[in-house]
Amino acid sequence: MHLRQVTACPCPAAFTSFRRRRKDGLAWQIFTCQKHRRINDWSVPGNLRRLEVGEGEYQCGTVHDFRPMGEIIVSHVRGWMGGECSLGDSPGIPDDDWRGQLRNVRVHLAYIEHRRLLAIVDRALRIAETGELNDVVALLAEAEADGARRRGL
Repeated sequence: MHLRQVTACPCPAAFTSFRRRRKDGLAWQIFTCQKHRRINDWSVPGNLRRLEVGEGEYQCGTVHDFRPMGEIIVSHVRGWMGGECSLGDSPGIPDDDWRGQLRNVRVHLAYIEHRRLLAIVDRALRIAETGELNDVVALLAEAEADGARRRGL
């Protein structure tokens, strides 16, 4: 399981939402406060519920991610990084090609001159050369949390 924080909110979580994997078990589960209970990109209609006593204490924005590391990387690229793009005539990148997804979003970020995210993707690609998926996911999670703080989440 990969643990990360997607808000800077210091409040205790009062709600949880989740997405199931196609075959079995959870893909991820997020814990949020009253204010952030329907946070964009994490709100799953019909899955939001109030936490019950004894389910644990979590800070708002805590995510338990059970997906494979490559899938988590692709979700970062297609989610908050805005990489649901395929520029020009470039062929679609397969979902399981996380390096290709990173390279594709890098081209997009260079085109729109988003220097902060471009630097993050460049660093992620350098780390990816070492094969350390955990480090790539940790870098993207840190950048996601920083982006949330910048947006006041």
